[in-house]
Amino acid sequence: MNTKWYNEHSEIYCKNTENIDMTNLYALFLPYIKLYCSILDAGCGSGRDSLYFLNSGYNVTSIDASEKMINEAKKRNRDGNFFVKEFQNISWINQFDAIWANASLLHMDDENIKISLEKFFSALKKDGLLFFTMKEGNEQKYIDERFYNFVSIQKMTEILKTIGYTILISQENDDLNGKEQKWITFLAKK
Repeated sequence: MNTKWYNEHSEIYCKNTENIDMTNLYALFLPYIKLYCSILDAGCGSGRDSLYFLNSGYNVTSIDASEKMINEAKKRNRDGNFFVKEFQNISWINQFDAIWANASLLHMDDENIKISLEKFFSALKKDGLLFFTMKEGNEQKYIDERFYNFVSIQKMTEILKTIGYTILISQENDDLNGKEQKWITFLAKK
């Protein structure tokens, strides 16, 4: 939905986000997965998280709908496996031990979020884990030419359970950039 914006602003966006401290989110995710397992970084953006996971010993596949974002990610991580793909179009079956979708589902309407979560469910191996964050709220709107879907923990819990996920963590978090916006974080098991 926002591919055009990210293609036009990829370089500056990456510079603005590549040094965000992700320690607290990694701490929620990594204790649940085994070293050397396979991770899909869905909506990889600058490749910041892909590089961190790769350097930490994981096998990482990274996707983003924006070709320019993938190009930026490749500049920062020459050893990565990067693909231009929309979540709704992935076709992997039982491929990944975990999926990391940090701040990427939030650019989709409800229907495409559900389709993407179903595709992720299929892409995960048995007992595979899905981690994602979204902006907390109850509205859909454009901000600076980008579409955002603000959702509640309750709404996402219902969607995840309908698909068949078991929720391990669902919580509200502060914004990592110090903004007033609250975020929701989920860790769910297939």
